[in-house]
Amino acid sequence: MKRIIVLSITVLTSMFAFSQGFSLDDSTIVFRDKTGTLMNKEQVLSIMKGKFSVSTQNLPDGKKVLTIIPLSETEMDQSKKEKEVFIKSLLDKKLAGFSFHDINGNLLDGDKLRGKIVVLNFWFTACKPCIMEMPALNKLVSTYKGKSVVFIAPTFDRTQLTKQFLTKRQFDYIIIPEARSYMDSLNVTIFPTHLVVDRNGIIRKVIVGYSEEVTKEIAEMINKIDL
Repeated sequence: MKRIIVLSITVLTSMFAFSQGFSLDDSTIVFRDKTGTLMNKEQVLSIMKGKFSVSTQNLPDGKKVLTIIPLSETEMDQSKKEKEVFIKSLLDKKLAGFSFHDINGNLLDGDKLRGKIVVLNFWFTACKPCIMEMPALNKLVSTYKGKSVVFIAPTFDRTQLTKQFLTKRQFDYIIIPEARSYMDSLNVTIFPTHLVVDRNGIIRKVIVGYSEEVTKEIAEMINKIDL
């Protein structure tokens, strides 16, 4: 079971609640607390009023177990420290090499992108904050169209699920499904996470979690790197 943290959580109505984009009325989802005890809708909503993390486990029958874990102030402080350590582990370091197949089956080799600025967005289809920022990210892609900037969006979701998602949502990055192993190699566990990589393959910017300023921060770093 892998722990996933989604920053900037939105709770909508008592009928439907979304954190990672899931619905409390989805019959394919089972909710449990950290002891493994089943939780009903009211119990889940109570926890979601505060800060929490979600662990996801896929079952063989197609169902999912979501473990909802409330975070104490101490855990929040620890999470902040872990975030800082994560950023430090990547910033000004060389990006790990990759060889991806995009959503259309085209090969994308990191070595062949040398000399270009690479912007990475790590996301997944049920991540509500990831979805919220997509329109702004699409505008960013449009702004740098024709420039030597490549926008790539790896997700751990399977190809079929990702394609289904894209029939309803526009996302103009180069979409890379089934990229779990690469995300794990970078220790990406908080979504969304953005990296800006310079022409020499060095990570110059790390942005963790949702922010209304994310495209401004990415653009500033792109412009700081000599276009």
